[in-house]
Amino acid sequence: MPRSTPGGTDSAPLDGFTLGGLVLTAVVMTAYVVLHWYRHRDWPDAGVIALLGLTTTGIIGGVRLCIVPITSADLGPFGMEDRLLIPVAGVTLFYVAARALVDILRNGSDARTRR
Repeated sequence: MPRSTPGGTDSAPLDGFTLGGLVLTAVVMTAYVVLHWYRHRDWPDAGVIALLGLTTTGIIGGVRLCIVPITSADLGPFGMEDRLLIPVAGVTLFYVAARALVDILRNGSDARTRR
């Protein structure tokens, strides 16, 4: 079996969830930085930017947890009852991440001005 080497050309292309997540994360982060700069004329906290990346990734992960178990023919070690439980976990992850993202977008820039 051939071993993979760093920088090799045997990497698989990105799937739609990963590519969509990266694009969504870049759009959200860029929009937040631009809007924060426009409102406050300074750079946002790096911690807020990191939280934006984490919550956006959580949203994409929640969507993926909802779709993949329903559309996949084989769930590996998971059983048939998990076809219902995994999407429920996906909805929960999506909801929690979306609420956190809204809170960050609404209050993230205010934390710096209250100091």
